Amino acid sequence: MSETKTCVKCGAEKLLAKFHLRARRYRDNMCSACFGKRERARLKLKIIAALGGKCNCCGETHPAFLTLDHIQGLSEEQQKLRQARKESTIKAWRQAIREGCRKDKYQLLCMNCNFAKGHCGVCPHQSKISTEEALATLRNAAEGIGHNHRDFSGSSKTWFKPGHEGFRSVNPL
Repeated sequence: MSETKTCVKCGAEKLLAKFHLRARRYRDNMCSACFGKRERARLKLKIIAALGGKCNCCGETHPAFLTLDHIQGLSEEQQKLRQARKESTIKAWRQAIREGCRKDKYQLLCMNCNFAKGHCGVCPHQSKISTEEALATLRNAAEGIGHNHRDFSGSSKTWFKPGHEGFRSVNPL
């Protein structure tokens, strides 16, 4: 029979191997899952406090929606290295904290604004493209009309590439 221990945080009895190992000498009284949640919460609070506590684009303040954004983005080489190393969000947060959460390099964005910036080049809040224009662009891309569709940033270069598999199955609204 394996040795078990009760986590002081969640109260669950778990195998000893499920507890965080401190300095390779003794097991913490908190299971690894609870320890990880606590660590993520501490890091996120530091990031939020250091970077102003709200989305730099739309002003969202709910911490569940806020995320760290690299203002200049990551180069293709940096992205490949992160994927190869399977670097986590936690590592990015720790790096930002080590660098002092420099406001010229990092900003807080809500998940919507960060996703739009990453996939469309700019957030719709900044581009001022109307919902109707965005829907027309999606419809045109779904139907394969034209060669250069206007994307959400207002440029003629687009991520709605004709024949792109992700948009063949789009059902125009």
